[in-house]
Amino acid sequence: MTPSNACYGFISLILIAASCLHAAFEIIADVIVKIYRICLFCYRKPHHAKELTVTTIHLMRVSYDAEIWTFGELWDVLRSHLITPMTKTASSRRGR
Repeated sequence: MTPSNACYGFISLILIAASCLHAAFEIIADVIVKIYRICLFCYRKPHHAKELTVTTIHLMRVSYDAEIWTFGELWDVLRSHLITPMTKTASSRRGR
């Protein structure tokens, strides 16, 4: 008994759905890890977290008011100056 084209189509549809779900779960897991690391950074170094947040927001507000950056560029600055430093692991900060 040979499988029909409908069977092959159904199997390929299931594989596509599985790969999409896998990608979605990887993204969700990455976001959860970043949120955990940000919370851990804020818990361990509240003064640094506050200063980093205030400085970044001030830089963004002044630059946006002066029409230097667009919203997309502001998001890049927020991600590179606030989120990335808080989500680095301790071993990556030491250069290991």
